[in-house]
Amino acid sequence: MLDAAQEYDFIHLATHGTGATLLKDSLAAGLVLAEGDSLTAREIFKTLKVPRAYAVVLSACETGMIRLDQSDEYVGLPAAFLYAGAPAVVSSLWEVDDLATALLLYRWYKHVIEEKMGRATALKRAQLEVRDLTVAQLLLWLHELENNIVARNKTSSSHEKAASYADQLKTVSALIAHYEKNYGENERSICPFSSPWFWGGFILSGNAE
Repeated sequence: MLDAAQEYDFIHLATHGTGATLLKDSLAAGLVLAEGDSLTAREIFKTLKVPRAYAVVLSACETGMIRLDQSDEYVGLPAAFLYAGAPAVVSSLWEVDDLATALLLYRWYKHVIEEKMGRATALKRAQLEVRDLTVAQLLLWLHELENNIVARNKTSSSHEKAASYADQLKTVSALIAHYEKNYGENERSICPFSSPWFWGGFILSGNAE
């Protein structure tokens, strides 16, 4: 993974994370990878180079947390990726909700890639969009996502990808059923992610432009 990371403009790590505040050693803060492997801040400082990266996105809980009692510098996962060459890192300050996070980062990528918006401006816009999203708008997005997964599955020739699409479709269909069951027609103007807990935890470190 470390070698492959050098080739990408965006490095998105959606996994479990351990923030520095939970550990005695800030450099032990890390990400849990496939098959139980981990990637710590110490390893990133020592070995990782991401010269092409436009941004690193750490879509995991508390990846932006640091300890201030061990050093006079901000040491943690964001600092490690900045040291590795990434101009900016998106990370979180607390445990994040999966669906709200998916929506927020989907909007962030859209603003940055399609609309050429600055990194920090795009994050603020995405946060406000998640905050103001109604149940009706959420259901519309989920149905569009469901249709896209079905379409991709039909054109896939890989058994492994087909299994992945089946899992994705099951998750999205369950979310649709949940919101349709729990919010009647007269309740779909409610904004389910209005609390800052859903969107306020994401921060951007590094180059804001």
